[in-house]
Amino acid sequence: SLDRLGHTEEASRILDRLAGKPEAGHESADAYYLAGLVANYRKQDGQASSDFRRALELDPGLWPARLELQRKGTSE
Repeated sequence: SLDRLGHTEEASRILDRLAGKPEAGHESADAYYLAGLVANYRKQDGQASSDFRRALELDPGLWPARLELQRKGTSE
């Protein structure tokens, strides 16, 4: 919404915070899934697929990540 309203810089800062990768030992499937969504929004397809795959490694039952990979044609 902020991006559409012309607040591109603010939207980018918020997305950067959301997409930050967790530190080693504090990884979570949800964090990687969210990072994948942000990468997807930014048209960073390779990064998005990588994040969704990592989310599934951490939680094979995280079906939203699996659906995103299927949409990209790179399902597990």
